[in-house]
Amino acid sequence: MVPDGPAPLPANRINRVVAFEVTDIDLAGPVFLKGGQKVWIVIFTCAVYRAIHLELVASLSTEAFLQAMRRFFGRKGRCSVMYTDNGTNFWKQQEPSTHSTGKQLLLNVPFKR
Repeated sequence: MVPDGPAPLPANRINRVVAFEVTDIDLAGPVFLKGGQKVWIVIFTCAVYRAIHLELVASLSTEAFLQAMRRFFGRKGRCSVMYTDNGTNFWKQQEPSTHSTGKQLLLNVPFKR
């Protein structure tokens, strides 16, 4: 049986909030620069307004990701909820950041058929 309509959206994706208060994070790349250098793009997406913020990182390390997140926080302010996938560069830092800031870092479960 086919459902009658789309599934309801989570409440934190439809309430009016400050841009990037609820944020999705993902990585794209590698992108090859002139000279053969590889970089990756950290994509921060506002879950409510769908605005984007991009940061370049030179590696997939947790430290490089944390530096990109600090730059993002410096420009856009802190988020109340961050959704991410199961990348190790995201989850290695979950424990200290969630307890020190009181914010949520949640796992986006990939779609499975």
